[in-house]
Amino acid sequence: MTDIPEAISDARRYVRGTIRAERTFGTLMRDKALMRANNPVDRADDIQVPVFMAHGTLDASVQHDQFTKMRSRLETAGVSGVYLSFENEDHYMSMQANRQAMVAGMADFLLRVNGPSPFAPE
Repeated sequence: MTDIPEAISDARRYVRGTIRAERTFGTLMRDKALMRANNPVDRADDIQVPVFMAHGTLDASVQHDQFTKMRSRLETAGVSGVYLSFENEDHYMSMQANRQAMVAGMADFLLRVNGPSPFAPE
């Protein structure tokens, strides 16, 4: 989730969505200044480490446009990263092939960013 006000708006479209949003965001629901100050999509310029993001296009918990908006902001800010989007995939990466591709992408990302582990078997 990268755009808190948009996520709150999205949640309100569902039955009990406001209750879920209140549980998820707590005081951010009432403190708009705090929400703006901590909204990830608005803080992309502050990110100075590589980012890994993976998202399914059919995610009903966090809309896919959150992914595309954050990816765009990060790329505009010059943040290096790996951005994997999976067609017809849900929030839980339920399709085995997509889950494996996500984990492989994450492993490649971590190896590139952190280098090889001194604890990994050779």
